[in-house]
Amino acid sequence: MDNIVGQNSSEGQIPEGQIAEQCIALVAAAKQIPVEQVTLDSTFEELAVDSLDWVSLSFDVEDKYGIDIPDSRLHTILTVRDMADGVAEALHAKAEKARLKEAGEGA
Repeated sequence: MDNIVGQNSSEGQIPEGQIAEQCIALVAAAKQIPVEQVTLDSTFEELAVDSLDWVSLSFDVEDKYGIDIPDSRLHTILTVRDMADGVAEALHAKAEKARLKEAGEGA
């Protein structure tokens, strides 16, 4: 069963399995290759993702999910799985920050 980012999917949270599928689709689209050729364990080197592709892809991810990827984190993302995990972590942190802000305002 997929873990849920945040508390539940009805609150706008995305199941991690769906994040993985979306990341695979983003990479496939960026490289103009069939989705079937991209797996979570595909490395960006194997997929011939160069630095220009990666910058474009990172902007696509930030726009799609409403997150910011720190430059320091970009260099640690080497596989599609790293990308999906990073998105899930960022979404979880964003949801937690919103929850804490909401709880603070209600007090």
